[in-house]
Amino acid sequence: AANIELTVTSTDGTMMHYVFHSYANKYLCEEIKDRNGNYINANYTSGRLTSVEDTLGRVVTINRDGGGYPTTIQQMWKDANGSGSNTTHTWATFSYTNATVSTSFSGLTVIGPANSSTVKVLEKITYPDSSFTKFEYNGYIQVKKISQVAADSTSHILNYVTTDLATVSGSQTDCPR
Repeated sequence: AANIELTVTSTDGTMMHYVFHSYANKYLCEEIKDRNGNYINANYTSGRLTSVEDTLGRVVTINRDGGGYPTTIQQMWKDANGSGSNTTHTWATFSYTNATVSTSFSGLTVIGPANSSTVKVLEKITYPDSSFTKFEYNGYIQVKKISQVAADSTSHILNYVTTDLATVSGSQTDCPR
């Protein structure tokens, strides 16, 4: 079968080139190019983003675990003193935990994880300065709180956002939105 490709051009001349990938059953953006010829190329394996490269040859790599979950985003930095050695810089590290599904649907057919089952969820994203973003979930495995945590010895919370989905009580007729 022939490759199906699309190019979308914005009003400022930026072109986004999409290619249909049958194994992912969707269009994936493989290149973004501005009107000056600067570009970002995206590379995929089995429909999952693995790396991006820009006009200057800088490459950012997304590493994944055996289940396909991102574990780190890294970039090779060239040694500034000209020795020819490179250093791996980690932009972000992803940590996961298991959350237990706790729903109270009565008389409904659940499509998705069953009540009392566990689901792997993103727990935190750690940044190069050791600060991190932490995620907390309700029984429906919806994010109920996102906290920005300082990179100090006390790991104090700098700020947070909560939703009104924090607690689920009683018998539900649908998933809270």
